[in-house]
Amino acid sequence: MGVALLVMAGCVTQPPEPQRLKVMAWNIEAQGLNQECFDSLVGIVKASGADVLLVVETYGRHEQLMKALGWYGCACSYSDSMSMYSRYPIVKYEEPYTPDAKPYLFGGFKAIWGTAVAELDVNGRRVRVCPTSLSFWPDVDRISEGPEAALEHELQPSPYGSRRIDQVRNIIKALEPYAAEADRIPLILGGDFNSLSHLDWTPETANYFDHAGQVIAWPVSKALADAGYVDTYRAINPCALTAPGISY
Repeated sequence: MGVALLVMAGCVTQPPEPQRLKVMAWNIEAQGLNQECFDSLVGIVKASGADVLLVVETYGRHEQLMKALGWYGCACSYSDSMSMYSRYPIVKYEEPYTPDAKPYLFGGFKAIWGTAVAELDVNGRRVRVCPTSLSFWPDVDRISEGPEAALEHELQPSPYGSRRIDQVRNIIKALEPYAAEADRIPLILGGDFNSLSHLDWTPETANYFDHAGQVIAWPVSKALADAGYVDTYRAINPCALTAPGISY
């Protein structure tokens, strides 16, 4: 899913033109990519006009993807799943998040949820971008039984060590020093949260998109909103009925 960010440059005698940074987040499921699919993926990214690509499930394709795009890039040290790429120079890369479980092997690659922070020099303006991944477990279920049942299923103890809500709370905590500077250095998270959004499950959408008449405050997106993060897609497309979220 592509997202756009308008970044204002520093004040001068006249208001400067808005500076646009286009960010794409994509779970590329690289473990299943043949060369034709990989080439198609690269073509889609280039054609999109994206300036930054935040990737989940890179799985052994980091160097190849960085070379194919001709961009700067960096990959997470504790997980083979997360990486990021930028047309603009990466001036700093940090991993403030400590995983709360041991990595598991997926197709021979180590995988675990988390985030990282890459600081970019966008024509003299600093911007921080964070490839982010949360656990794939559990799948969404029990929606037709009502919000309480759906949330009970979502928040049940996880066999993988922690729940998505625990993971996102830990990520929010780890990013607090960067969030405190977001007015000066914008902070962008993107990736695979494996979670639906409370902004899509509203009274207006309850009887559409297989929502089974339900209004559900999905906890991951709610935690991010409560921490001050803005859903860029919903900010640009405020009506969930006419512009439904088709990714998560």
